[in-house]
Amino acid sequence: MADVYKLVYLSFSKGEIKEDLIDTILEKAHKNNPELNITGVLLHQSGVFLQLLEGPKKNVRQLFDKISSDDRHEKIKVICETIVENRLFSDWSMASGSLSEIDIELINSILKLGIYEDERKRPEQDDEFINQILGRFKQHLEISA
Repeated sequence: MADVYKLVYLSFSKGEIKEDLIDTILEKAHKNNPELNITGVLLHQSGVFLQLLEGPKKNVRQLFDKISSDDRHEKIKVICETIVENRLFSDWSMASGSLSEIDIELINSILKLGIYEDERKRPEQDDEFINQILGRFKQHLEISA
């Protein structure tokens, strides 16, 4: 199996986010991501977004550049960027859910990951922590299904 590029970012909405906007974003992802060979998850709560994109590096970077230029959100911060052997969300073109479905402690931990202005000061163990957060969310989705 080919290596998979994984990118996780955190961002904040500039205004109120309506549920139909999330639905529209997900519809586009379900339509476009399979042809780009991109999978992942979009988590959100109270204007905070955490998204994992995984797939071929060129495709993920192009999609992330497009997402980054969307003026509906700001303070976009890459909090994990790595090459992995396997996809975490291989069955979903874009899974989604509310961060509140996991628990408030995880939300606060995620927010702390975005505070490092200088990436060299961010602890390396944060990447493993991000994987644990996403793994817990994946388990939550599988239990709910």
